Amino acid sequence: MAVVTIRVDVDLARLTKARNLMPRLMRMACDRIVVAVSAAIQGNVNRRAGMLARSWLPGSKYAERSGETTATGARVTLGSNLRYAAIQERGGTVTASRSKYLTIPTGPALTPAGVARRAGARDWPDLKFIPLSGGRAMLARTKGSGPRRRLIPYYWLVKSVTIPGTWYLKRSVEAVERQAGAIAQAAFDEGLAMIVLRKAGEPD
Repeated sequence: MAVVTIRVDVDLARLTKARNLMPRLMRMACDRIVVAVSAAIQGNVNRRAGMLARSWLPGSKYAERSGETTATGARVTLGSNLRYAAIQERGGTVTASRSKYLTIPTGPALTPAGVARRAGARDWPDLKFIPLSGGRAMLARTKGSGPRRRLIPYYWLVKSVTIPGTWYLKRSVEAVERQAGAIAQAAFDEGLAMIVLRKAGEPD
């Protein structure tokens, strides 16, 4: 799981008479900050990683968040349970566990944008297993015949792959932290104003 905590300095003095409203106001502030972080992530991840950015949005089944007030303001903790959210941030080595190989799409198995055309190698009929040196292999199709016959790789098969960290979250949070206080304060003020107006409109 990828997790980050943002410390927010806000003026809580005006909320001293509305402590019972803090859970609701904190949820509003969390939502605003999560949306800001997700928007920043959109600009810091590869365009193929749309699910990664969406996994941080409020309402996503992968998103987790919590908020609490502190002596100087608030602390907002954001998280994504998307299985590759953490490794995309810090990098690491992925090793085949449920099968002998990891399948890495290549060539015709990718769209021009670099996205896998199909869910997996099993969805491509007639791919041939071709062993390579170093314990690697590939799934390929043959094209042509005789002297013109050649192999077209669709998947590289490897036992492990090392993914470099992109630090998409660190860069996104650094951009949002500079305005997090203003975002949270605006959420507190707007939320409190809405509640006051609603109460003012209620009959005595």
